[in-house]
Amino acid sequence: MIRVIVGFLLLVMGCGTEAQQQKTAQPPVLRPSAEEIRVYNDLLNELVEERLYNRYLGAHERRISKAYAAAFYEKTDTTGLQQEIDSLRNNIIQQRTKACIVYLDTVFRPFIEPWKFYESAKVVSMIKWVTTDAQTAVSTLSTGMPGLQSEAFQLRAAQIKPAQAYKKGAIGECFIGKVSVSKLVFNSDYTRCLLAYNFYCGDRCGRGELVSAEKRNGRWVIVQAEECWIA
Repeated sequence: MIRVIVGFLLLVMGCGTEAQQQKTAQPPVLRPSAEEIRVYNDLLNELVEERLYNRYLGAHERRISKAYAAAFYEKTDTTGLQQEIDSLRNNIIQQRTKACIVYLDTVFRPFIEPWKFYESAKVVSMIKWVTTDAQTAVSTLSTGMPGLQSEAFQLRAAQIKPAQAYKKGAIGECFIGKVSVSKLVFNSDYTRCLLAYNFYCGDRCGRGELVSAEKRNGRWVIVQAEECWIA
């Protein structure tokens, strides 16, 4: 009788442990494929150099931004200014270990509610350019890629580190900002894609965009962008 009772108790304890393990089991971390990493790498390079307020230029960023603003309002030629930016970029590329730092945040926070994607004619057009399944596309663009690691990137004009390494107000650090990205939405033959990203560069500094991109000559380039929020 005692043996029966002990056996029963062991069985109950074993079932409880198994149930607890099933309850606490975590889903596997979603990791990008080799092709997806290439897409993320190409697009983040373009974002850093073209769409993140020229912050990768470090000490030159404020002066360059003011010069661009003045040229825009005065409608003056910016050829010389662009040549200066190209020269500064080349210098950064040659000394990349001293480049400014962008931090990769693997926690992506959707910047708009799913139904609001359909309120913008441009966004609807961008989605249709890639896929006819808008519902799945919107769901995907609201989801992050937690398995994406900063070590997978090779940025030309910036250094990249995980968000956990960020220390606010670090002395001597050139801070570009924090970037988080969504999962990618591809067309059927993997030549077009959509990406949503958030960029934070301070309390009142940042933006979020939906971008469409196309593979051209083996490289992914941004074709269109729609700003969804700005600080």
